Amino acid sequence: MLTFAVMNANLRPLHALLSAMKALLNGIEESCSLIASGNQAEAEEAVVGLEALSKSLDQAQIALSQNYKPGDDDEAMLAEMGALAGRISAGQKTIQEWLVQQQVEVLSPEEVARAESVQVSSIADSLLHAKWDPQIDLLVLVGPECEALAQELVRRGQRYLILYLSEGEAGEAWPSGFSVCQSMRELEREVGAIRCRRLSKITAYSLPDTGVSAQLVNEVGVTAQRVVEAVAVAQRTHERMGELWVKNSMNNLPAVAANPSVDALIPAMRGQAVVIVSPGPSLDKNIAQLAELKGHALILCTNHAFAAMMKAGVMPDMVISFDPQDLSHHFENWPFDDIEAIILSTSVAPNLFSLGAKHVFSFPDSSEFDSFTYRKISGQSQLQGGGSVACVSMSLAMLWGCSPIIFVGQDLSFKDGSYYSSLSCDSGIRTVESSDGSSFTFKNDVQGLREVGPGDDVRAEMPIVELPGYYGGTIKSRPLFALFMRWLESATAACEEGVEVFNCTEGGVHIQGMQHIPLAEAVLRLSNRELDVAGMCAAATQNTDLLTRSEEFRDLLNHIEQALQRMMALLDKLGEQVERARGDPKEFNELIAMERLLDGNSDAMVMLSMYRQKALMEMVESRASLTGTEEIIESSVALYGILREATEGVRKFALEALNRLN
Repeated sequence: MLTFAVMNANLRPLHALLSAMKALLNGIEESCSLIASGNQAEAEEAVVGLEALSKSLDQAQIALSQNYKPGDDDEAMLAEMGALAGRISAGQKTIQEWLVQQQVEVLSPEEVARAESVQVSSIADSLLHAKWDPQIDLLVLVGPECEALAQELVRRGQRYLILYLSEGEAGEAWPSGFSVCQSMRELEREVGAIRCRRLSKITAYSLPDTGVSAQLVNEVGVTAQRVVEAVAVAQRTHERMGELWVKNSMNNLPAVAANPSVDALIPAMRGQAVVIVSPGPSLDKNIAQLAELKGHALILCTNHAFAAMMKAGVMPDMVISFDPQDLSHHFENWPFDDIEAIILSTSVAPNLFSLGAKHVFSFPDSSEFDSFTYRKISGQSQLQGGGSVACVSMSLAMLWGCSPIIFVGQDLSFKDGSYYSSLSCDSGIRTVESSDGSSFTFKNDVQGLREVGPGDDVRAEMPIVELPGYYGGTIKSRPLFALFMRWLESATAACEEGVEVFNCTEGGVHIQGMQHIPLAEAVLRLSNRELDVAGMCAAATQNTDLLTRSEEFRDLLNHIEQALQRMMALLDKLGEQVERARGDPKEFNELIAMERLLDGNSDAMVMLSMYRQKALMEMVESRASLTGTEEIIESSVALYGILREATEGVRKFALEALNRLN
């Protein structure tokens, strides 16, 4: 009997599982040999002995489900395990056919059903172990025939449950309310939609003898884990900066309305080369060569690399920034008069819109708030970014249809204490490894420390991870950088056919899917191209109907104001009803019914949940466990207070923006 499971933990049990599989295969092959020789007595004895070997394998697989951690030799071991699984399954089939012929343990349909029920219960016991919390941990069942197990898990209280099926497989009796996925992209979407602040454990599991490979279960588990990690980073960022995000977005609406969006550049940039410049330590190696690309490719400089380029005497064509924090120190002491354009997220610090570049282009980011805010604004594409301005730049290049897309300074790692280029405005930030090399801390309390880890305590000790190196082997990095690397790998794989992506960092991580070539080679390849950045920007601005654009934003702000007014009116009614509900069951039921109207005002809730995300999520989680009427009433009073304060705050920003637009 074969099962494979993958889970986030800190041990390495794959070797034990591989040994258990080999032992079982030896027992099966010995049994098959005795069957072939016609020695029935010894064959039966050997078959009985397989039970102990199967139990050892089960124990190894349960250990794997609870203590998995990826390792460098996983791919080779999984390949060997796949081959062993095929041989074991073939041997088991031979033994089963022989047992039927010998009329040994031929079960009736009722007995088979009882046996399957016992097996499902046993598997559920192993999955929902003592350290597993069915209310906050995620279980992904992989492959067909999982319906009975799923029903049992739901009966035992498993809250987050996903079925992953290969194309063509069907999950007919899957519990209602749970998701079925048939691609990694669907899995990423479903896992990303889970809203649980404490979700950390993930198990991917396949039933015995269903033909599901260990490689597939491993891929499902790793994919789910990556999404959970990315969501956690984004969630911490939103909790930390949600209020600033909303405040900036509202304050920036008049400036965004007065300038074109990045979509205006799509026609001119289609098929053009773009160089995305990041501030990694390797930028020092080839920053001077960037000057040779002027007029041949668009040099797009991330905000943190701007000072380095200016110190090196290389003028970027455009600068891009998307962080809501005040990043003025990235641009201090450097004039913007000769910068052709600055590209800004709609939620950046408002002062960046007045830096003085010749042109300003904007884009909404991937937050739910911007999804709501800009859904009615024409020609305003959202850019995904996974928390990194380099990733946002990749999304922009893909939106424009650029090729090749070239990365420089994208180390996503640190070496010999260097975190940024020596020319960066924050070159003083250094990393210090622990004595055992398993973690690091930052030293030098400079202004840039607040930006190096969205949602993290940047003064805390952080784990070191090993990632594939640009020139082979591994390099030292941090989990956040690993997420950015995987995001870039996924984005590269999703590029249109024919689009080339070059990693010309000449150091740092190896980003799968990109061509790793020296920058000098990229310069040579592009030497015959021509790009008029100034003319392109001027045309994009001239061709944008800013009057219509301002009208759309005015309508948007009026819609927001109306949604917030409706929320305040509803909160007034709920405040009155909550007093009537005290001690009156009928009025209490009416209160619960009225509270459902909060979700009905989804436009307002999107804004408020971003503005006060942490407080609201904590409130929702705490309310889920309440059962007493008085407890629920008191929590409702607290909830209305949070929503009222948030509504007043957001409405203030919206009215100020509307007054400036009018």
